[in-house]
This record gives sequence, C-alpha cells and structure tokens, in this order.
Amino acid sequence: MASFNQNELNQLRTQMYSGFVTKSVPRYEMRGAGSGRRSRQTGYRQVTNFNAYNSGLLGRVRDAVGIKNVNNTDEIRRIYDYIGGYRPPAPAAPAPRAAPQPNLSVNNPYKAEADRLLKTIQEMEAAKPKTMFAGSSTVSTPQNLQIAAASDANKRAGTNNFKRRSPSKSTTPLRTIQSVNV
Repeated sequence: MASFNQNELNQLRTQMYSGFVTKSVPRYEMRGAGSGRRSRQTGYRQVTNFNAYNSGLLGRVRDAVGIKNVNNTDEIRRIYDYIGGYRPPAPAAPAPRAAPQPNLSVNNPYKAEADRLLKTIQEMEAAKPKTMFAGSSTVSTPQNLQIAAASDANKRAGTNNFKRRSPSKSTTPLRTIQSVNV
C-alpha cells in the first residue's frame, strides 16, 4: 500500500476535485471549395489525458490501486475513489500497561461488614422453601394457600345492569338563527 504525506495528499485531492486531466488537441474540418478544398485546423477540443495518470504522483496512486496502464475513464474513477477514501496509516498503538494488582495486605474497614452481610443473605436463601416449577415431579406448596370454588351467584350479562336516564326537563329546545336580509 502506498503512503502519502499530507502535502501529496492535498495535491491529489485538489486534482480529484478539479476533475479529469484534459489536454487540447487540434480540430480539423474540410474547408474551401473546388481545388482549394482541404482539411484545415478550425480550433481545439478537450480530451482526457490518460498519460497523466500513468506517471508522477497519480502514477503512484495507480500502482496502489493495482492498474497496469490507465486507458479509460473507469480506471480514473477507481483512482479518484482511492484518493477520496485514503486514510494515512495509523501509528502503532503503545502496548497496554498491565493493570495494577490489588494490594490484599491493606486492612479494609468495610470487609468485615460486607462478609457479615453476605453470610446473612446466604442464610436467608437457605431458609426459603424450595419450589420447583414446570416439568418437575415434586412441587412444594405452602399449606395456607387454597383454591376456592367458583361462585354460584347468578350473573347478568349484557347491558341490563345499566339504567336509562330520563330526559331532563330543564333542557331547552335548540333555537334557530334567523338571517336578516339587508
């Protein structure tokens, strides 16, 4: 992989943003009449200069991309894609330092209390009744829980439980607005 310094990278990006390298070539047309008719230069036209991509700084990019000889616009686009996505090689990261080992000889004032709380929690866990779930042959259920039978009371379904409200006598009929013609 090719390596470019910041100055070279700036030159390459400037070239990439300015477009394809072109050159002017003379344009000829047939001009004149009769025996004086011949091909004459009528101006210049711009064509892509493929040779500019085969040498110099762009030639180094061409080699990095893996192109032998630039001779079409697709290869130029591959060169410009490489320039646009180029990242300078990252410097080697320093080796990570080993984590310091905890000093176990230091007297920790909270260690005794933490050990006591841990022991209490373990005793509480051991005192809980063991319950096994789904797929187990033994299930221990507390004796004070019982499932009650369904109530035999008649239940009404539907909207019969709701009463209709009687229309309020204080309601006044809607008044109509009359328009006045002017």
